[in-house]
Amino acid sequence: MRISVVYTNRNTYLCPAPVGGLLVAQRLAADGHDVDFIDLMHMKKPADGLVAALHRHNPDLVCFSIRNVDNMTMDAYADPLPDIAGYARHVRNTVRAPLLIGGTAVTTFPAQIRAMTGADWAYAGDDVDPVSRFVASVAQGAPDLATPGLVYADETGVHENPFSICGYADAHFGGWERIDLKKYRKGYFDCGVVTCTGCPHGCSFCDAHRTFGRDYRPRDSRTVVEELIELERRFGARSVFLINNGLNYPLESGKELLARIAQAKLKLSFSCIIEPGPMDAEFARLLFRANCSSAMIFGSTLDDAALERNQPHYRSADIAQIAGHLSDANVPFMLGLMFGGIGETGEGVKRSLDSSLAMKPVMRIMGTGFRIQPDTPLRDAAVAEGQITADDDCFTARFYEPADTSTAEIRAIIRQFSRSHPFENLRMLGFVARSIREGLFGRSRRASGDWKI
Repeated sequence: MRISVVYTNRNTYLCPAPVGGLLVAQRLAADGHDVDFIDLMHMKKPADGLVAALHRHNPDLVCFSIRNVDNMTMDAYADPLPDIAGYARHVRNTVRAPLLIGGTAVTTFPAQIRAMTGADWAYAGDDVDPVSRFVASVAQGAPDLATPGLVYADETGVHENPFSICGYADAHFGGWERIDLKKYRKGYFDCGVVTCTGCPHGCSFCDAHRTFGRDYRPRDSRTVVEELIELERRFGARSVFLINNGLNYPLESGKELLARIAQAKLKLSFSCIIEPGPMDAEFARLLFRANCSSAMIFGSTLDDAALERNQPHYRSADIAQIAGHLSDANVPFMLGLMFGGIGETGEGVKRSLDSSLAMKPVMRIMGTGFRIQPDTPLRDAAVAEGQITADDDCFTARFYEPADTSTAEIRAIIRQFSRSHPFENLRMLGFVARSIREGLFGRSRRASGDWKI
């Protein structure tokens, strides 16, 4: 069967390459289907490009990979779904092929996005085996409506089959030859490489438990390094992002991966997220030896009272300790601060910003306002406080307003902080120069370490 897999993401912030879409395309091709991958990210006229590609391939099935419901950013909100619904209309007007949609956004809102796009079927979950099974049934002319994770409609209504989250422990990500990877370098990272999925913490605002599961599922470090080697030597990748909720969770598997990356003697560099919690000087040194160009500490807030309500698994002292380890190891780090959760106060925001000065990050990435997500403590609080109704499915974006301050006040506090500390951004200049140099020439660190595998 001829299949067109379409990566619909057009948001160029960090320019994420189509990791999941390529995984599905790779599996369907291995099943014997004739697969064409259509990447809309860099098309100047995506609708025209989509139509032209569909005419060339004349598919029997079209699959949409939908990464984001929206950008979850209160200050610069962007919703890609109307455009994606428009792409779906172009499919219906161009070819006589049904439409199957999937991706992280669809796992969160499968029935809603299926209805909005008019897709024949939606698939929720991360397991490619059910996708393979369902596509095979479509090829045989008898769609298997019992497929786990399938969402469909018939004369009796809309049906959502239960789905499971299995992680990617046994997966091999590839298929990079299907896209122009060099175009993604404009976003600094050539692409992302999955190292671990799942998160048990249950932060008040996060729905990762739905899309990636509540248990850590680390991938085999050998497989990850093999993918990094392929990306560098075959595709010329210079910088990648290691995809995880925190490379330091679980700590020992993170150390093992870093040690293997260092031993592989790659020239490419990588960036990653560090989740406040378990982290030591040894881990920081391994980051340096493995060519970590930057680490993002996502600390939300540095006010312990707000952390207790939103992310009770750590405190501000844990973030300060991680910042110290990274500084000692000469690993540049950014500090992510996101204000406006349950229990946030104006004084707490001020304390957070003042506390961040001693950490000396190369950059603070500061935001205001949490999008209310389904099945989260933040949604429960929003319902209890009358900000949304109990029957609100959260598909239409609403942002939480803390009871003791306002998002407008928080933005004013951030602006005042930036005016009061105008030279804080100078650290970023050296980091940018270093990043450009490494992007052009690569970087290699060969310091011998004391961590064995």
